[in-house]
Amino acid sequence: RKAQGHADLRLEHHARIGHRQYMGGQDGKLYQLKGDSYQIGTADLPRSRAIGPLRVADYGSMSELTCVFETGSTDDMVNPSEVFLEISDDAGRTFGSRITASLGKQADHPEVKFRALGGFYDNQRVLKITMTDNAPFNLVDAWAEVHSAWPKNLPRQ
Repeated sequence: RKAQGHADLRLEHHARIGHRQYMGGQDGKLYQLKGDSYQIGTADLPRSRAIGPLRVADYGSMSELTCVFETGSTDDMVNPSEVFLEISDDAGRTFGSRITASLGKQADHPEVKFRALGGFYDNQRVLKITMTDNAPFNLVDAWAEVHSAWPKNLPRQ
């Protein structure tokens, strides 16, 4: 749903706090959007959820992340909705490149698997999952396969 009557709002001033969405206007005011707003003008609003930092002793290796979503259908029935995973290994200060996965066209609770997500040190990994499509989006459940073991070829710090 598009937010009506707010042509001066800019996407770069969008924030989500809890279940509420806020936009900053060029007039310097802060506006709360309705929960079912997915676009400002023609720009899709990103909806993100951060998970972490993940807890491991010394070093962890993540082989798989599984996410279960609750979504609605998009206005575009030809192109399925996509979600993006970004990984931070510095406690969320910076994130790497996006990994894209498809949610499919319509499903009650689509499940997405991200594989071979690499190693990380003590309590530094944060995962960020984002959707920008014009559709409802809820992360219902997520679990990861993480192994805590120091690689033999990696010197200890």
